[in-house]
Amino acid sequence: MHPIRTVGIVSKPKIQSAPEIVSNLLDWLRDRHVNYRCDQQTATYAGLDEFYPREEVPDESFTIPLGKADVKRIGRDVTVVATGMMVPLAMKVAETLQTRAIDVEVVDLRSIVPLDKEAVLRSVVKTGRLVTASETWAAGDSMAEVAATVAEHLCGTHAVPIARVGLTQVPRPFALTLERMVVPNEEKLTAAIQNVMNQSSGRT
Repeated sequence: MHPIRTVGIVSKPKIQSAPEIVSNLLDWLRDRHVNYRCDQQTATYAGLDEFYPREEVPDESFTIPLGKADVKRIGRDVTVVATGMMVPLAMKVAETLQTRAIDVEVVDLRSIVPLDKEAVLRSVVKTGRLVTASETWAAGDSMAEVAATVAEHLCGTHAVPIARVGLTQVPRPFALTLERMVVPNEEKLTAAIQNVMNQSSGRT
């Protein structure tokens, strides 16, 4: 296993995790038939290191299936559906909230088209609450489709509190010090989870 840091561009709203990057890179190489050489085993993302932890990537070839969400953490009180680098953030918040007797289930969508609606609905039916987290603006975000899916399929029969966490609705700053002020963080995600926890759920 080689350690790798997530690679991305600060100005881009969707930054992938290390395994996703490697899987996509392998697919790209197979399709393009290009020559590629990398002398370093570690790729480093410059800036916002708290969002981009080291992750283990298998030495052997592997693929990540499209349209199949991955339940990163099993919980019973609230579902957090996340994408990209919001997944490790959600995992960190979930571990912290466990000490406060809040059991968080973390679902990594891994792809938004196709969207694994069944996995999302199955989790929300169990927990009765939904929080979405992504590193883009809430207006027009793909997570709006996740929230709409839950509302459309469950709110007629379940009382499901829903909260969305995303980029502050301002132009995304280039300066890292300013960017830290607008991107989702532990405090914002924790507040959203606690907010839905204070509401009645439709957990079965």
